[in-house]
Amino acid sequence: MIPSVQTFCVAHAIPFHIQLCGSVPSLREFYGQEGPRKRQGAVAIIRVFLVRQIYVEITGRETWRSITVGEGHVNPLPPVGLDEPSQGDVAVDWEGTVRCENDITSGTFSIGHLTVKDFIMLAVTPASSSHLLPVQHGQPIRLVTDSWEEQGQVHPRDR
Repeated sequence: MIPSVQTFCVAHAIPFHIQLCGSVPSLREFYGQEGPRKRQGAVAIIRVFLVRQIYVEITGRETWRSITVGEGHVNPLPPVGLDEPSQGDVAVDWEGTVRCENDITSGTFSIGHLTVKDFIMLAVTPASSSHLLPVQHGQPIRLVTDSWEEQGQVHPRDR
């Protein structure tokens, strides 16, 4: 899920792609007994969201706070048949976008004793019947207030 470009405008949607690879028995356990098509009950959850961490140092004491500033829309791609026998690993894919939903007016910055960092977070929660553990991963990104444009052309890394 690591974005190829790690700088994004706060006003734009950030695209992402997620791929889980594993054996058919492991993916069946991840999803629970009903597989990836089950929509209600104790099912696996894939969540992508933006987190802003604010660090402050005052008179030698450090404190920080993390807040969720955006929620992603995760869409499954056509599934691989988990009902079919397989000798090797199979992959399950999702894609989507995440964007700042709160009134974010500044990008990532660091000035002396104040630092604001942004992350794309991936939270993978297996079905409640699974013995697998939930996982959360944060990918640092840089949010900026303006995308780079010149004469109507968008910079290649802003696409």
